[in-house]
Amino acid sequence: MGVKLLNFDDVLDAIPVLTPDKLATETVEVFFDKELVKLRFTELDSRDWEACRIAYPPRPGVSLDAAFGYDVTAASERGAQKNGELVDGDESAKVTPEQWAKVFAPGRLDSQGRQAITNAVFSLNERAHLARLEVAANLSLAGSKRKPRSPAK
Repeated sequence: MGVKLLNFDDVLDAIPVLTPDKLATETVEVFFDKELVKLRFTELDSRDWEACRIAYPPRPGVSLDAAFGYDVTAASERGAQKNGELVDGDESAKVTPEQWAKVFAPGRLDSQGRQAITNAVFSLNERAHLARLEVAANLSLAGSKRKPRSPAK
């Protein structure tokens, strides 16, 4: 069951290295007053995303937080600040920490805009992991199915 110790190097060597050009991105449009702004987010390195997750324990009574084991909204806002970019046509610019403070300050961003940002960051950083778990579960189920027995004669 699982990976044999002797094959572990082969498993590790087969893992594709995630270079910046292979990372998933998502662009969202949000309104600041009457101005429509495009922000692009990129999947974080797993260590950076883990730092976001462990910084925010789950909120009591929030089922989504309980399911994932951390405050999904706060972790996603922190993740947004790590690599969010302002997009204008073919040009982009990193959003500064001071600008992020203004973005998430009370009254600057409506709930739909905040949700668009946090959903994009959460999706980028959890989707790949969940997809890998699903593939692994399917492979495990396929490998554990017994071959049908031939009818007794």
